[in-house]
Amino acid sequence: MAESICILIPAYNEAENLPGLLSQIKQTASGSDVVVIDDGSQDGTSETARSHGAKVITHFHNLGYGSAIQTGVKYALRTGYDCAVLLDGDGQHDPASIPGLAAPCLSGEADLVVGSRFREPRSYRPSLPRRAGIFVLSHLTRLITGLPVTDPTSGFLALNRRAMEQFASRDFPTEYPDANNIIWLHRLGLRISEHAVLMHPGQPRHSMHRGRKAPYYFFFMIFSILVIILRKK
Repeated sequence: MAESICILIPAYNEAENLPGLLSQIKQTASGSDVVVIDDGSQDGTSETARSHGAKVITHFHNLGYGSAIQTGVKYALRTGYDCAVLLDGDGQHDPASIPGLAAPCLSGEADLVVGSRFREPRSYRPSLPRRAGIFVLSHLTRLITGLPVTDPTSGFLALNRRAMEQFASRDFPTEYPDANNIIWLHRLGLRISEHAVLMHPGQPRHSMHRGRKAPYYFFFMIFSILVIILRKK
């Protein structure tokens, strides 16, 4: 039986961006099932996703990005998929990178594959302040794990069933699952690798890395990493 891939798209008020994204997925990853997790949207995100052929799971209230991820992963795990690919609903993550991102999970080489814009010369580069934050988190992650991760804040991920089980657990950091998530999974013994992916500038309106959210995000990430380090394996 062919190995199956479930593409999970957490979405909050993404009705405008989903038609183009779902159309690209049909062209580049036509053999995969697509599930949109509508995290309490008020703009017709669910209806738009269904009209373009995606399955939809709906949160009646906005629970946050991490909770939407976990809902999708629990569905993929329960339904029996071999691999789940996470990408944002704003068009930042290019669907053309999905097959390459999923390949190490499907071949048994890795449990979690992190998509890196910095390994793909054609990808956009974020602003200087954000690059500085990514640089700090990247080196901190490497210092703790020994892994050469260049893009620890990437939400473009591929997971096999072993990684899905951890994402579905109550230990999953639902508030801000980024570098802390990589460190946590590494301490659990999961195999983590990085793969070059194409990314485009995303929409700033919901990003946890921009504006007034950015300092809180960075502080929380450092605190969360310290908690993981101090926690018993």
